[in-house]
This record gives sequence, C-alpha cells and structure tokens, in this order.
Amino acid sequence: MTALDELAAVSARIGADPLLVQGPGGNSSVKFGDELWVKASGVWLAQALERPIFTGLSLAAVHAAVARGEVEDFTAARLPGSDAALRPSIETALHALLPHAAVLHAHAVNAMAVSVLADGAARAAKALDGHLRWAWVPYHRPGAPLAAAIAQVLADTLADVLLLANHGIVVGADTPQAAEALLRDVEARLALPVATLPEAPAGAGDADHERHVAADGLALDARLTAIFAAAPLFPDQVVFVGGAVPVLQPGEALVTCAARVHAATGVLPALILAPGVGAFARRNRTPSADAVIAGLVEVARRLPLDATVTGLPDGAVDALLNWDAEAWRLQQAQAR
Repeated sequence: MTALDELAAVSARIGADPLLVQGPGGNSSVKFGDELWVKASGVWLAQALERPIFTGLSLAAVHAAVARGEVEDFTAARLPGSDAALRPSIETALHALLPHAAVLHAHAVNAMAVSVLADGAARAAKALDGHLRWAWVPYHRPGAPLAAAIAQVLADTLADVLLLANHGIVVGADTPQAAEALLRDVEARLALPVATLPEAPAGAGDADHERHVAADGLALDARLTAIFAAAPLFPDQVVFVGGAVPVLQPGEALVTCAARVHAATGVLPALILAPGVGAFARRNRTPSADAVIAGLVEVARRLPLDATVTGLPDGAVDALLNWDAEAWRLQQAQAR
C-alpha cells in the first residue's frame, strides 16, 4: 500500500465517523519527496475511496509561496497530471508547515467542545501534559491568519497535536495510520461526559421548514438556546448553517424569522430554534448543513454545565462569509 493509498483509507475511515468529521469539514495530507498530497476544498473525506479527493502539489513550491505570504491559492504549485478540477484545501499552508509526513485536521467533537470553553486550554493541559507534545492555538480565520499563527507556535514549540480554539484539532505523525491513532488518543484523553438532551413531541413546520428532531435539545434547554443564539462557535457553522442559530420570537412565524435573519445578515438560516417547542430546519438545506448541525448537537451534549462557552470573536462571521475560499466550499456543498 502506498502512502497515498494509506491516506485515502484513513481519510475515508475518519470521514465516515461523525464524531470526528462532519460533512466536508476537516482535511488530510501526506508528504513524500517533494510531493504534498492534500484533500481538495469542498470534497468529503468520507469519499476518499470512492472518487479522487486529493490534489498533488510541489512541496517546495508551496513553501516558497508561504515564504512570500501567498497562502490563499496554491493552484500554481499543482503537480503535472494532478486533477485541475480539484482546488487545494484552504488549509494547505497548515499541512505544509507541519514537519510531519502525515497530517490530519479533524472536527472531533471532544476537541471541538474543549476548544470553545473559556478554560479549554487549562482543561487540555490537565488531560495532555506529560503524555503528548501539544499546543493551544487561539482562534484565527482559516487560511492565511491561521497558517501564520501556527507558524509562530511551531517556531516556539515542538508539537504533534494542535488544538485550535473554536475550530478543532490537527495532528501530525510519520504515517497516516499513526496520525489516526494519535487523533483517537487525543479524543479519548479529552473526552467529556455526554448528556442526554431533552426531546419534544412532534410539531408542525411550514412550507419552508421542517422539524429537526435531533436538534430539539438546543431549543428545549434554555442554557443551550442562549449559547447557540449568542454567537456561532465554529467556522463551518457560519459557512453551512448561517452563523448563530436564530431564536423564534413569541408569536413569530418561522418564515418571518427566516426573513428577519436574512435581512439582517444576508444569509438564510439552516436552523431555527423555537424555545420550549423544538428545532426547525430549512427544507432545502444541504447535506453539509445537516452534517454540521449533527456535529453541533454532539458538541452541545458535551458542554459542561459549569463552564463558560466562548463563540467566534466579533468580525469573524463577516470575514468568513466574505472570503472567496469559503464561498467556493459553499458552492460545492450546494452542487452536491
């Protein structure tokens, strides 16, 4: 089995586990010689054994582009014969910067839950110190800002594990299988108690919205409603769900709520919470939206009652929605 075959097998395995990756989220790579093979933007890791999802790049060309500060578009570094229809991941610079031969970036739910806690770094230190080489990376927009932050961290610290605030986890190892084992090890060490969320009896939607029973707990637990309505927690929540989850006002119709949010943000929300009633999802939402919503529910089940949750900082939503790279991912999701 070649290194690329091994990467495909590992990618498909973690991509099929919704507790590790949701929909088009996450990415993976392997390096050998001057070649960097990285997941393409907008595709699903789960499809790695079904279709080509990796694009080949010259590692030297990628490093040269990073040195010039050009980290948003690596198509010029594409290897001859690599599929021109596949756009390199928006996190390509991250994969190139890590010295490891194999790198996995996952949205693993325990790491994600820890990453949004105000005391997340302290909790991670308690679980990981003395066991693994790791570092905490404050939130930065994916792409250039995150790559620059990671470069700074790696200049100061030898790390095989990076916990990205309000984002997820990155692990590096000598082989894809070793990286997968490390990812699962970190998830086990960070594991939080899993709560059972309340459920509601069936309720009616409207022409544009249907009940999303799996997300009912977000609407039936006042604490969770407040958390998810206050601010989005992760970049993919912004891209595929629309941002903070809007809350239905007393006497307000679902269609009116959706129109209100659209007028204020320019985005139609994929999910609406009706406090004490349940959750409602837009009928024409994408599979990517459903996958991300499912991930949010799993994160919600792991948020400690005594912890303070921190959403994305001011300006982060606009930075994501006005970024061409994320617009491309959303376009790919809508075409799926």
